Amino acid sequence: TFAENPFYIFSYFYDRTYPLGVRDEFKLADVKALMEKVCKHDTALFASKEQQEEVGAENQYCMDLSFQYALLRDGVGMADDRVVRSTRKIKDAETGWCLGASLAVLDQNRYCKPGY
Repeated sequence: TFAENPFYIFSYFYDRTYPLGVRDEFKLADVKALMEKVCKHDTALFASKEQQEEVGAENQYCMDLSFQYALLRDGVGMADDRVVRSTRKIKDAETGWCLGASLAVLDQNRYCKPGY
């Protein structure tokens, strides 16, 4: 099922790829290409001023994208042509704070209250 079903990445992955132009659905090879581009440390390689400023302001982009690519490729075993999806929200729920959101839901529904 891993090979056929959609694979979603969230939070840290989204925060590092989206501002640099990798959008909602892409291939792992796109992350590799972005990593190689960022690791050249030449902001002129980026077309938009916003992307140039983003890369220039964050010294860890090369390391972060290298880690992300290696984790998905070598850790998970994903091929470069594998389609990956990334988002910040699913049905208006933030994906970056899943634990906090889960605790809030549990508290609201009184799942964690004594006597229930």
